[in-house]
Amino acid sequence: MRARIIKRGNLAYIETELGQRAVVPWDALCNFLVRFNINVREVEGGELPKCMTPQTTISEEVSLEVEPLEESDEDQG
Repeated sequence: MRARIIKRGNLAYIETELGQRAVVPWDALCNFLVRFNINVREVEGGELPKCMTPQTTISEEVSLEVEPLEESDEDQG
């Protein structure tokens, strides 16, 4: 579920994309977001909480070639 957060003082006002609203203490915001599986769309009036880090995307592809291991005489006996 996606939501928008507005910080006012020590409170976080949360509004989901479905129109549901909640007010929680800013210090308890991370626990609230995890408990209800909320993805934050934007934060107004303050910095992101410590539990939220900006999402970074990796645009490079990594190619990895793996060669099979050769069995030695010790492994067979």
